[in-house]
Amino acid sequence: MSKAFLSHSSTQKPLIENIYKRLGKDNCIIDKYNFEPGTPTLNSIIEGIEKTDLFVIFLSDDSLNSEWVKYEIEYAKNLKSLELFNRILIFLVDLTIDHTDKRIPDWLTEKYNLKHVTDPILLYKKIDSKLRDISIENHPYVKKKEEIFIGRNGLMEEFEQKYYNLENIKPSAIIASGFEEVGRRKFVKHALDKVEKLNKYHNPISFLLDSRDSIEDFILRIEDLNSIHPDETLKKINNLELSEKIAFAIALVLRFKENNEILFIIDKGCIVQPNKKIADWFLEIILDERFYNNTVICLISTFRPNTSLIRKFFNLISFHVNELTPIDRQILFLKYCELFDLQPDKAETEKILGVLNGMPGQVFHCVRMISDEGLINTINKLDEIKKHNDIKVFQIISAIKDEGLLFYNLLIFIARFEFVSYDFLYKIFSRNDSVEEALDKLFIYGVFDRIGINKEYIQPHHAISEYIKRAKFQIDSETRLKLRKQINLLLNDSNEYPDISQILITIKILIQTNQSIPERYFIPSFVLRTIIDHYYENKYDQVNILAQKMIANHLKHDPAIIREIRYWYCMSISRKSFERSEDIFYENLREFEKGDYYFLLGFHKRIQKKFPEAEENFRDALRFDENSQKTKRELVNVLLSQNRYPEALEFAKANYSKNKLSAFHIQGYFMCLVRKRILFEEDKIILNELMNNIHISHDFKAKELYHTMRGEYEYFVNKNLPNSIKILKEAINISEFKHYPRKALLEVYNKSDFRIEEAKLKRDMDNQSDKFIYED
Repeated sequence: MSKAFLSHSSTQKPLIENIYKRLGKDNCIIDKYNFEPGTPTLNSIIEGIEKTDLFVIFLSDDSLNSEWVKYEIEYAKNLKSLELFNRILIFLVDLTIDHTDKRIPDWLTEKYNLKHVTDPILLYKKIDSKLRDISIENHPYVKKKEEIFIGRNGLMEEFEQKYYNLENIKPSAIIASGFEEVGRRKFVKHALDKVEKLNKYHNPISFLLDSRDSIEDFILRIEDLNSIHPDETLKKINNLELSEKIAFAIALVLRFKENNEILFIIDKGCIVQPNKKIADWFLEIILDERFYNNTVICLISTFRPNTSLIRKFFNLISFHVNELTPIDRQILFLKYCELFDLQPDKAETEKILGVLNGMPGQVFHCVRMISDEGLINTINKLDEIKKHNDIKVFQIISAIKDEGLLFYNLLIFIARFEFVSYDFLYKIFSRNDSVEEALDKLFIYGVFDRIGINKEYIQPHHAISEYIKRAKFQIDSETRLKLRKQINLLLNDSNEYPDISQILITIKILIQTNQSIPERYFIPSFVLRTIIDHYYENKYDQVNILAQKMIANHLKHDPAIIREIRYWYCMSISRKSFERSEDIFYENLREFEKGDYYFLLGFHKRIQKKFPEAEENFRDALRFDENSQKTKRELVNVLLSQNRYPEALEFAKANYSKNKLSAFHIQGYFMCLVRKRILFEEDKIILNELMNNIHISHDFKAKELYHTMRGEYEYFVNKNLPNSIKILKEAINISEFKHYPRKALLEVYNKSDFRIEEAKLKRDMDNQSDKFIYED
């Protein structure tokens, strides 16, 4: 990265230090950190300017009166090597002056378009973008890597046709949907570069929203970028009506538009929702007339929006980015090989290309592996590369356990929350060499990404986070005590200024422990996250209380969030009935339609053990969404409950292929396959794969499931009745969840005509409360 010299007056120190921290100490020079203690000397200033690639001037009333700043500007003017016009940035950071101020040298006003920019985030991005331009210019390797962009020709044509339309109206928002790592961001950056709206080398301002976020989170993320304390933001917006929140959000986005910046939002279901609809509040923002004919937001979306909906709005365009075609994979692979000076022969290249799945990131990872480990080692690991995403979570957690207790505790803590700041993490675990080393290794393992404008937040990898939550790993008692201490400090100490992650964690812990929440922290998305946590912890009473409170005030909140809360409320009511629960379930069910309606109704019937009705509802749900994984999962559950293994087999196989980490999918597929009338060798290979996957699983029921599957394998595959009974009896003795091996043993007794043993086991099972159906 290139380096900037920040010229400013002493009264601008807070603003400049904010920018200095964002850029990083190695990428800029200011007097407080880079000169010797005391007043900087003339020689040190000259040396500082000459060491840098970019001269940044922050003009204010004070700086124009500063002798040091005057000297720095005059000295920079005379530097021949600076290529002045391209290597100077000037900002008016004081609203009391403008470009007509007589104290501003003529050569600056003549050559530069002087505008007011006072937001730290916008100042940072403009400096960062200029430094990236200089780095690209100075480092051919960086430029070569950034310029690699393969294929997408048809998509680029589609973009240009939509961007340059007959009405000559530019879209206010652009949506690029597709799988993670498929190249959505890169496509949008190159497309906008082609229409001269964005420099493809620049990193746009960006933040992430997930399916449990809403407009309040949109506002909090933007204000967090501007270093506004979340407490201050929450005080402003918490009691606002939805229309007022939308107006507040519009004002924030206008600041980016006025400074010709485009906001990139990594959207995992908040704005473009899983049902293909677009959040109403977002539509109101971009339909504001002040954004007419101006592109202000790009959504990098997990979900593809409804195309008929998009066509209704002239200021919205969308594209779906697919995996690379085989020929594009080959071209990209060879381009990256060229970048690393690698020359694999044709036969080796064909072997490698055979396992690549069309994700650009996987292609780069593979070429990097060749560069780091050599071609032979890489070819020997092709199967590992192919199955990398299937097994890496198991392997990562096992490897981290082997690293020691600190690593393991950090892993569980990080995975328990949507994101957490380094600052808050250090308050819990301390800031020392051991913790720093552990965090660095966890990052290398791929446990988390660093997010935020300064990479100040840690966000766990989704697959790892979900796996740990479902496996019900718990934070140790010492860490829990430290966490509670920090939360009490935050609530009771007015000098504490929490970041967003601290507030989110505080709310979650307060709700989980049935404590009252400060009114300013009662944010819908925060409550929704806690409702979901309560549901998976079987705390249905708490789910119902929170859901009822939010639904009672539904007019103040985003309808999409309230709908999601109703969804979990219906699931919770199904799990634990109470007075009028049946009526309340159907009252809330009326708020849903199509696939969600039939799924919830099927779930309700399945819990009531009305399996034929549940099956009918789930099949109706699949008519509206044939790819719904949750519906297929529940349909397998219902078929297994009726011992209809052949019918469940194809669904179970498809579920497993989509998520090989899920203990439920492993068990379901095994139960169906092991009972297949004729087993081929390839079936036995798969059965052993399934047993191995459950054996290495960290799921909280994995041990019981593994021993049950072993017992069933002995009976159905090896035809060894005594050994099967022995294994299943041992499993019952050592298992916490005894119904799995008991159910299997009951079937073995039944098929073997052991009627006395079967009757006795049935009586035992009738007295047990644990369930046969594995709840995922």
